[in-house]
Amino acid sequence: ELAEKDLKLRGPGDIYGASQWGIPDLAMANLSNLPLIEETRQAAKELLAKDPELQNFPQLRQKLKLLQKTTHLE
Repeated sequence: ELAEKDLKLRGPGDIYGASQWGIPDLAMANLSNLPLIEETRQAAKELLAKDPELQNFPQLRQKLKLLQKTTHLE
């Protein structure tokens, strides 16, 4: 709830600009689409239940490993 309020107040920011660092506007717009977020979360749960090591999705597995190294989620 706090993150949603912050997003509404400060906006997503600019990746290369001087304002708040963030995700591009198009990606941020999707973060306010709660039905899409829930649908995506459910799809991810189902995928991981069938293939926890993502053996059938090597590109996704590689991207997730990179994301884990470069992103700090609070």
